[in-house]
Amino acid sequence: MTVYEAVEELLWKPDTGSYTAFGVLGKVSRNGMVVETIFIPNVFLDSETARRFVNTCNKSQLSILHLSEAIEDVVQAM
Repeated sequence: MTVYEAVEELLWKPDTGSYTAFGVLGKVSRNGMVVETIFIPNVFLDSETARRFVNTCNKSQLSILHLSEAIEDVVQAM
């Protein structure tokens, strides 16, 4: 089973200063043990968009192999 979570991050850039972003954490579990993880930081700037994205990933049981592509598609559509 694959489970996705939005992870809040406090980040800083020299040109913009500090800001809050949301990354995406994906975990694959088998027999109750996490066997694989992926984390893609700094994807979304608001919690609602991040929450909707991970909910969609969870409902569709998106493979972590396709997470980067799904993020690219969503970000390009914004």
